[in-house]
Amino acid sequence: MEIIGALLGEMAAIMGYVLMFAAVWKLFQIATELGEIKQLLSNQARSVPPSPALAQALAPLANLRSSDDASEYAEKLLRAVNAESHAAVPADSPIPSEPR
Repeated sequence: MEIIGALLGEMAAIMGYVLMFAAVWKLFQIATELGEIKQLLSNQARSVPPSPALAQALAPLANLRSSDDASEYAEKLLRAVNAESHAAVPADSPIPSEPR
């Protein structure tokens, strides 16, 4: 009976080693595939010229963003907050007025 228990234990250990080997092998395969995909994408990005149709389609959006009332409001708000944050800090304040 002890022989059967030992035999089953050895078989389980061998199966565990086989599964670990298969998992490591599969991880190396995945890493190789990802490297190849990355290389293909970088080669494709270098060889494809920018589309003139896309540039023409995005040109009106740039003008729209710069002439929008909301963008003007946001710029004014940012300037006001920036000016307020750089206002004079009292001498007894624990917060330094100059960034380090």
